[in-house]
Amino acid sequence: MTKNGLIRHVTLSEGYWEIPGVKYSGGIHTFRLYDKLTPPMNFESLAEYSRTEKQKGNPYAVSLPKFMAMCSAGKEDPALMAHIQSNLRESYPSFLSAVDYMPALSKSRIKDRIIHDYGMPDESSVERKFIGPDGWVRDIKDKKNLQSVSGIKNVQTLDEISMAINQTLMYLCRLNSRPSEKEEGIVRFLAYSDGLCLSWSGVPLCEYPAFRVEID
Repeated sequence: MTKNGLIRHVTLSEGYWEIPGVKYSGGIHTFRLYDKLTPPMNFESLAEYSRTEKQKGNPYAVSLPKFMAMCSAGKEDPALMAHIQSNLRESYPSFLSAVDYMPALSKSRIKDRIIHDYGMPDESSVERKFIGPDGWVRDIKDKKNLQSVSGIKNVQTLDEISMAINQTLMYLCRLNSRPSEKEEGIVRFLAYSDGLCLSWSGVPLCEYPAFRVEID
């Protein structure tokens, strides 16, 4: 933990933000968010890159729930939030989170598959019906869906994070109707002046950078 438990920006061979007190998966961690993003790459390449870099002890990309936990812990630091906003608006980074939208092949109840830390040793997934209308997160009826994709149960906390980063509320974008065949979507944040869009419809083959972190 940093001195007095405060967020600090460190500049050595490469600058990073050190963020203590991050509550994630039943523990309290210190995250280091590096100034530089990964090079742009497609989703599979990002997963391979992250596996390799983590094995080497280097910073790597993370899933959306880990990123949101970090932002929740750091939301009171204006400089950190400005750094994140700048990258969201300029680079449209992706995360190691994805969803398999399942097709309507039968009359049985269909569940989509939400995946976090894709391709990593701690990969996890949950099956839920995720397809539905877009909307402001505060207006999404199925709050468990929001927790499944963001790792945060309290909708108010999601909007507090959004306000800290972008001075706007958070908006959810996803596939609105059942596809004819399985369709994969990756998650990205799109930061606009009128809303912070949590998009779960990115194309895996498209190349985007990602935030780089280390976690203690």
